[in-house]
Amino acid sequence: MTTSPQFTPHTARDPRHWLRTLGAVAAASALVLTGCSGRNASETPSVSPAPSSSPVTSSPTPSTSGAENATTAPAGERSGVTSVARTFPINRHPVAVAVEPTRQVLLVASRFDNVVSLFSLAAGEPITDVPVGDSPAGIVVSPDGSRAYVANSGDGTVSVIDLDTSQVVQTIPVGSRPLRLALSPDATVLYVTNSIDGSLSIVDTASGADLGLVTIGRRPAGVSVDPATGNVWVVSRSDATVSVIDPATYGVTAVLAVGTDAVDVAIDNAARHAYVASAGDASISVVDLDEMAVISTVPLTDGPSAVAVDEVAQVGYVLALNTVRVVDIAKGEVVRTIELGEGPSGMTLHPENGSVFVIGADFSGQGWVAELTAG
Repeated sequence: MTTSPQFTPHTARDPRHWLRTLGAVAAASALVLTGCSGRNASETPSVSPAPSSSPVTSSPTPSTSGAENATTAPAGERSGVTSVARTFPINRHPVAVAVEPTRQVLLVASRFDNVVSLFSLAAGEPITDVPVGDSPAGIVVSPDGSRAYVANSGDGTVSVIDLDTSQVVQTIPVGSRPLRLALSPDATVLYVTNSIDGSLSIVDTASGADLGLVTIGRRPAGVSVDPATGNVWVVSRSDATVSVIDPATYGVTAVLAVGTDAVDVAIDNAARHAYVASAGDASISVVDLDEMAVISTVPLTDGPSAVAVDEVAQVGYVLALNTVRVVDIAKGEVVRTIELGEGPSGMTLHPENGSVFVIGADFSGQGWVAELTAG
């Protein structure tokens, strides 16, 4: 369905800016934007209690030692993750996670500590904590690895972290209760979903200027960008829709009905599909990016909270309850289930080697991260 533009501009900008380097696909396209579990309807992911002090379980039991236990596959030869390779402890109550592949650094936002923690993937050890705004809820990393953008749901801001200095260099006001973020293909524009406003903030990354707001729907959550067209895809939880925004005009060009309580969306440029995770009816809607139409639905047994896609392996990953479901994209069906412990709250894909990182917390709130590989 095509709708009239609902963009309220705040700062003038050439609407064709995104064409400059359209081929530069942001590493953030591999970022998973976590929503809430199918059993909890709050906008910020909750931390489920665990029945034991063991943060993650799998078969075989994963090792907690260093990176030598994690296996990777060369680009073009991987077939999707199969098991938990290792786990290591992180800060309490983690809610969002991202990877910076050049530095081999994992970034984890802790909701109650109001920090983003940096961890060495080589050593599985902490590097430093970076104080950010109130109640961080989402992270995206620039494709050149120089900046991380953090949505702070408690104070309506985005913290910009310089990853060379591990310092916040800018704080940008956005809408009310920002949750998720995505970057344009050339990383010149930041898109931020605002849950209470029902809007999408448009931010110039060079200046930090607020370019305006796009009215979306009720409780927008996950957001992702099509690297081929620059179109911005945003899910609305209460409306059970995914909206498509034109990057040239910031007008809403289509609104598609998907499953109930839609929480997340991931883009597969290779297959030209979008995958929308819906917690309410436990499904993944497969959308044709060019036709802008839902073409199929993948049923699940539990409500998903996050979705990612590995274009090289042509598999999708769905965080659902205490598992990661591996979906064969060609078949449109779940082919593998990887068991985790209680309390997973976020997931991201390493864009270079295809590893999947899942964060969560045990019954006491102690955080953990599990690395899933094709071991």
